[in-house]
Amino acid sequence: MDRIHLLQLVCALSLTAAACAPSPEQLAQATREAATNTAAAWTPTPTSSPTATPTSTASPTATATATTTASPTRTETPTPRNTATPTATLTRTLPPPTQTFTPSATVQAPFFPHSTIMTWDVNEFAKEVREVDANWAQFLYSFKIIVSKGSTGDCGFFRGIWIDTVVGQVAFTDVPAEWYGVYYEYRVIVNDIVLAVQPLQQICDSGGGTITAEQDQAIIVALENATARAADLNRRVQAMPR
Repeated sequence: MDRIHLLQLVCALSLTAAACAPSPEQLAQATREAATNTAAAWTPTPTSSPTATPTSTASPTATATATTTASPTRTETPTPRNTATPTATLTRTLPPPTQTFTPSATVQAPFFPHSTIMTWDVNEFAKEVREVDANWAQFLYSFKIIVSKGSTGDCGFFRGIWIDTVVGQVAFTDVPAEWYGVYYEYRVIVNDIVLAVQPLQQICDSGGGTITAEQDQAIIVALENATARAADLNRRVQAMPR
């Protein structure tokens, strides 16, 4: 217990308050002791502070990775061979040979078993072409009238022109190459006309009969085509030099 508190306790037990008052020396001494104790109480005591310990940080370690490297492929290099070097040769240029025309094999022109056969005659041929043109143009004109009126045709007239065509229209042999084209056209036209009028020929050969309206129209169409070609051929043949 400090001195001030001890004196206070003694004075409290004393009967006279005056005799208990501290002297000036006692107050000075008590003040010094209190100051010492206070200073001692407020002196900070150093506290051990935790020291930061550096933590070992794992450093990334570079790992070597094996990389596949494409190896160059061996390329076969062709070995140059000895190449023959062309040598300029003097060539003698000859004049071109004389060209001669060789006619190719001609297609056989059609004719009938009863056709009249003659050796080629250009004037006779021109007459035959003219007859085909004139005879069948006249028959076509008459036949159209008969069909349009619904009349009965005359087998006598028909058979006359039919025989003149099948037998009388001449087929030629030894036809020159420059005439063979038009001659072939002539024989094809004759053949087409005979085929076109075959229904009429069958009726007349059997002693009479009738044909349908469709057959009549088919005959007209076929004859119009054939006679138009005959007229064109006749113009061309008559204009050819002979």
